[in-house]
Amino acid sequence: MVGSVLMDRMQAEGDFALIEPVFFSTSAAGGKAPAFAKNESTLKDAHNIEALKRCDIVITAQGGDYTTDVFPKLRAAGWTGHWIDAASTLRMKDDAIIVLDPVNLPVIKNALAKGGRNWIGGNCTVSCMLMGVGALYKAGLVEWMSTQTYQAASGGGAQHMRELLTQFGTLHAEVRDLLADPKSAILEIDRKLLAKQKALSEAETANFGVPLGGSLIPWIDKDLGNGMSREEWKGQAETNKILGRNGNAIAVDGVCVRVGADHKMESMEIPMTRQEMTEALIETIRQNHLQDGYIRLLVTRGVGNLGLNPEQCKNPSVIIIAATIALYHEDFYRKGLSIVTVATRRSNPASLNPAVKSLNYLNNVMARIEANLAGADEALMLNDAGNVAECTADNVFVVKRGQIFTPPITAGALRGITRSVVFEIAAELTVKITEADITRHDVFIADECFLTGTAAEIIPVIKADGRPMNRPHFPGLALHHPGYR
Repeated sequence: MVGSVLMDRMQAEGDFALIEPVFFSTSAAGGKAPAFAKNESTLKDAHNIEALKRCDIVITAQGGDYTTDVFPKLRAAGWTGHWIDAASTLRMKDDAIIVLDPVNLPVIKNALAKGGRNWIGGNCTVSCMLMGVGALYKAGLVEWMSTQTYQAASGGGAQHMRELLTQFGTLHAEVRDLLADPKSAILEIDRKLLAKQKALSEAETANFGVPLGGSLIPWIDKDLGNGMSREEWKGQAETNKILGRNGNAIAVDGVCVRVGADHKMESMEIPMTRQEMTEALIETIRQNHLQDGYIRLLVTRGVGNLGLNPEQCKNPSVIIIAATIALYHEDFYRKGLSIVTVATRRSNPASLNPAVKSLNYLNNVMARIEANLAGADEALMLNDAGNVAECTADNVFVVKRGQIFTPPITAGALRGITRSVVFEIAAELTVKITEADITRHDVFIADECFLTGTAAEIIPVIKADGRPMNRPHFPGLALHHPGYR
């Protein structure tokens, strides 16, 4: 459908008179080309790399599967032309520009001047949103934004639309006689519709996977494993790329949100609004002239008498520490860390919830002492069930057969900021992360293991309990990902 609309618009605006178009097809190669094809009278095979190489520009609206298959082959064959694509496959690649010229024309011109060759259409929701508020973004007046949206069936393409309309026809046929009878009960019509909808066969739902006629699908695109779909993730990732905002290294809103959640657990009021805290964080960074640093935000109960009764402290305080930090030497990021399983167990959530980011680090310190005595670089902490929780200052990830796994928060892992960044990087690389219980055995047999933390960043593990791990290779996450560091 996107291709059909594009063709109609190009024809209406006389674009074909300015170029010598060659038309390709994935399903009808050898068929008759459109009348305005000039020197080419037949459709070419869209998978013929040699034929594609003869074009200065390739424009495709075939979808992600076609791009994934053809684009790397074409580039590997030495083609240096311009690739213009409506699919999402290449959007977040470093050498691709998402085109929304009313909003990001300077970004496009800059890429052209630097020899850019890959031009990708944006997500429709993000593009429409930026067309409406892009000027506010460029003026620096937007600090945070929330969007709610839906995707029409037409977003899936012509075959999805055909399936939806066919389902409507099937449902209508099921209750045609009842609709023709003015005396029929609407509840009976509703009952028959629902029963028929649930009885639709696999062939009748082949494209959507579920009945859509008379219903809706609450989940769009791939599950990233962190409660977010890839469609929702695009809102943040693509917006910042369109605007050329690649230098936002500190997730200020994420830090404030976590603190805001933790203080409720501890029955403590924060003496600042989120806006005031954000401004204080930014000002602290500015006053310390930090471009790349570490921020620690502390909320205390304030000054009070000795004792354990929190009621003695009436005025909570906020302390912001801004500094540089190097938790591990640079060599560890190339060679990897050694970790050892320690006897000290992660605090049971029933006594002290590890999900709360507090200064009660005794549990972590005791585990780190064990690691030091064992000559290891970091301690692997288990929970009371014997499953992996986290390390003393890092979240744990393992890779097995091309998938990434990490312990859930319920296992005793902190919902780390960098942990969330890894979910975003994985989404960019179209790699799924699954939150699941992990045992020591899972760590030992993993294809790869890496740790994450605000100070640690993303760092590989090369040895676990004396057992050598595979060299980090997949898929760049265990190394310093350029999009993060």
